[in-house]
Amino acid sequence: MRELLHDRREPVDLAERHIGDVEGTSLFKAGIEYTPPARGTWTIAHTPMLVPGAHEVYVCPGNCLRGVVLSAAEGGFSNRFSTVEVHEENLYDSSMEDLLVEGVTDCLSRLDTRPSCVFVTSSCIHELMALDFGHLMDELRRRFPDIDFVESFMNCTMRKSKIGYEDVQWRQNYAALRKVPKDPRSVNTIGSYFALDPGSEVASMLASGGYRLRDLCRVRSYDEYQAMATSWLNLYHWPVAAEAARDLRDRLGQESLYLPYSWDAAEIRSSLAALAETCELALPDLDDLERKADEALSRARDELGSAELRVDAASTPRPFGLARLLLEHGFEVTEVYSDAVMAGDEQAFSWVRGHRPDLLVSAMVDFRLRLRDRDAEERARARGEKFIAVGQKAAYFTGTDHFVNMIANDGLLGFSGISRLADLLVDASRTERDARTVIQVKARGIEGYPLPLDAPAGEEASRA
Repeated sequence: MRELLHDRREPVDLAERHIGDVEGTSLFKAGIEYTPPARGTWTIAHTPMLVPGAHEVYVCPGNCLRGVVLSAAEGGFSNRFSTVEVHEENLYDSSMEDLLVEGVTDCLSRLDTRPSCVFVTSSCIHELMALDFGHLMDELRRRFPDIDFVESFMNCTMRKSKIGYEDVQWRQNYAALRKVPKDPRSVNTIGSYFALDPGSEVASMLASGGYRLRDLCRVRSYDEYQAMATSWLNLYHWPVAAEAARDLRDRLGQESLYLPYSWDAAEIRSSLAALAETCELALPDLDDLERKADEALSRARDELGSAELRVDAASTPRPFGLARLLLEHGFEVTEVYSDAVMAGDEQAFSWVRGHRPDLLVSAMVDFRLRLRDRDAEERARARGEKFIAVGQKAAYFTGTDHFVNMIANDGLLGFSGISRLADLLVDASRTERDARTVIQVKARGIEGYPLPLDAPAGEEASRA
């Protein structure tokens, strides 16, 4: 078996281990957490901003409001964000319900322009007080019949529940869609922070077949958002969108098809075949597409040489799938940062464990990471070597300024996504970025939403 090159070492603490020593797919025990200052991932405060014309009202204790207020300020959407603070006396003087209704009413009355949709976000304390949210929302709808009110939740108790808070927020992002007749030539892609790459096979196949592809990341008005309800099919690529797809099926009668963000050629072929069958489309030349992806990877491997790669699970929902792809094409992947093996990534995880047992697996939120040595890049330079990180967290823990600034797959899908990633690796190898500055920007790309009303049709949000 080929030896790992470069900084071969033993795990430094219990938040790091060789993948060959992992039993099953359970990586690390949950416990006290540390959040590294790699802040490009999106939060539940950011995702509703994808809905044009939407306004958020957070009804929470002051300590909970700090983070979301900063998110709004840093993201540049403070004008679409309001807060109602819950105080201790509201817990015992029977004013909790009135605080929510009257607080939201007061916030809306102060706005210069009436929003089309309002996300009313409650917190854990409302769950513990057993508030009747349905009744409260009905009262708000009675007061403001021209506004679509959507329940939203900043509920930390949901983090370990069967349906996670992120899954719930994506479901709620489409909760204001109203049931309308379906357009047989209209399809949605749902549940992604970044627009699907228009050059992807999925987008190209649908366009060639005369379909309109609607994407929340591209809609520029509330009417365009509501037009997503006309689609008969929802495509989703990230597991957290499964709950949204289920809800849209039950409420609006929309069918769904899971085409995962995958780095595996066989699975990509299977997904494209499923799309072709579902939408009665012609398949492109898959052999040619796979060949072009392989050629792009070969060019990137030649460019990177022996550079050491580290991948994090914030960059892609399938970090072990990406690690396998790169290892199979001759790249020197030495570490994957991931707290768990996500659904769909199990087979790739087993392959990496069997073929590269000395590859290191590190947690991303374990408290021990606060004291982790982040000078690997400096030591590598002293040896005339280079680190390249895929993802902001890998860049932070590695200490490198050579990194692919990718979040949640960044809309890269299929063979075209592999080719695009290869180009990004070459760019990361050639270009030094000030990681300290770049990764501290909260919710990478949020400044591109919503798109300006005069933006050309189909323009994509910025890839910061």
